[in-house]
Amino acid sequence: MEMSSTVSRASEMASQDSPVTQLNRKFQMNSRSRVSWVLLIVMVAASFAIRVAALAHWGTGTIESEGAEYAKIAENLRSGVGYVGIVSPGPEVLFNPLFPLLIAGGSFLTKNFEWAGRLVALIMGALLPLPVFGIASRLFNRRVGFIAGALTLLHPLFVYLSFMVYSEGPYAVVLLSAVYLVVRALDDSRSEERRVGKECRSRWSPY
Repeated sequence: MEMSSTVSRASEMASQDSPVTQLNRKFQMNSRSRVSWVLLIVMVAASFAIRVAALAHWGTGTIESEGAEYAKIAENLRSGVGYVGIVSPGPEVLFNPLFPLLIAGGSFLTKNFEWAGRLVALIMGALLPLPVFGIASRLFNRRVGFIAGALTLLHPLFVYLSFMVYSEGPYAVVLLSAVYLVVRALDDSRSEERRVGKECRSRWSPY
């Protein structure tokens, strides 16, 4: 019995990392984290550049019918008329309020509601690879996350939605960001459960 306990204690001591090993591992993790942050910044910058180049190359044409409604709602919100558009009389009940509110805020910079809508779509579209990267990284690994982010960065439909006054582009960013937060919360809760279970086993298990 004493020999088995001595052997188990020795194996536990051998399995523990030395301070130098722990320091090296921490340094490697920090280096990996810095590289990941740099790659994410480069990905967002490239996403923004590609969308600006596509906007400059193809142009915009006239504002879309749905975009005209969102722009008019934003204009009426800023002028104090209320949440009123041009499709139906009275308050608008068919269009969600987030996009017009963002357009109204962007109009302080552009002084034009159409270009405020395009600016909001451009910024949100450039940020779309981030939640895609986060979801793929949590479900698989960081390499898959970067591949998924690159595909999102270059996908023609997402590029197109990034300078059209449509709500689908910005809402895709909001939706996928919410999905990422849920996946992360579930992952963190499982990690905490595993940590607590491991601690309980180490304290109370006779083996």
